[in-house]
Amino acid sequence: MSEVSKNISELLSGTYGKAIVVGGTVYVIKAPSIKVIMRATQYLSKVDLPENGTVRELMKVAPVNLENIVKGLSFLVVGDVPNYQKRAESLERQMLSGSKEELLQAYFVAFELITCLLYTSDAADDLIGV
Repeated sequence: MSEVSKNISELLSGTYGKAIVVGGTVYVIKAPSIKVIMRATQYLSKVDLPENGTVRELMKVAPVNLENIVKGLSFLVVGDVPNYQKRAESLERQMLSGSKEELLQAYFVAFELITCLLYTSDAADDLIGV
């Protein structure tokens, strides 16, 4: 089975997701809806990372971006549920206990997930001729 077919199958069955570890707690980001992606990217897109930066450079700018990283991640973890705003705010407080390294790693996992979903969606459109 191709990677695209596997991703589409997992998306349709609701089993596609990524795990992140922040503050010693494992959180699962399930395949987000477009609505959830929009909520998260309003913060994640504000993260100002140097292009082709080294790990050292990324670690220097991480503290300045932690608030936006945590807010974006919290929306992705909470998902599309009733009272998502209140739940995301509660989760933000928990995630702030995480290290810079954990939060930066979680940011990259979230970015990879969103990119993969957008690619898979585009590939699915191509497969069905949309």
